[in-house]
Amino acid sequence: MSDLYEPWVIEHSQSPHNHRELPDCTHSCRKSNALCGDRIAVHLRVTHGIIEEATFQGRACAVAIATSSRLTQHIGGIEVAQARVLAAAAEGATTAGGTHTESELDYLRVVREHTSRQKCALLAWEALLSALDQGDA
Repeated sequence: MSDLYEPWVIEHSQSPHNHRELPDCTHSCRKSNALCGDRIAVHLRVTHGIIEEATFQGRACAVAIATSSRLTQHIGGIEVAQARVLAAAAEGATTAGGTHTESELDYLRVVREHTSRQKCALLAWEALLSALDQGDA
């Protein structure tokens, strides 16, 4: 069984990137995991179809915080359409036998053998999609 707490999980959970409010956000959504109590909010500033900035806030386990941190690093500066592609591929990256073609999602493989933690790893990705669906992204 793989180690759930790989060095990047520890690093990003202890010192998360973009863990703050985004006062001028155009899109935002909060999601929670009823099984464990994790709560993550993703905030976006989208202009002309580009995610100019992404941040998150929340109280959650190390896996949810670390993957939220990584998500904000990946989506800042990309087109909304590409963010949707990444979000759709994220689930495949977390499941054993899952397929994905986005190499930047390889870090999500950490939960493949930990099925109870897959929801934790995907929580911010779900919030991202919901946030994008709420606005005119």
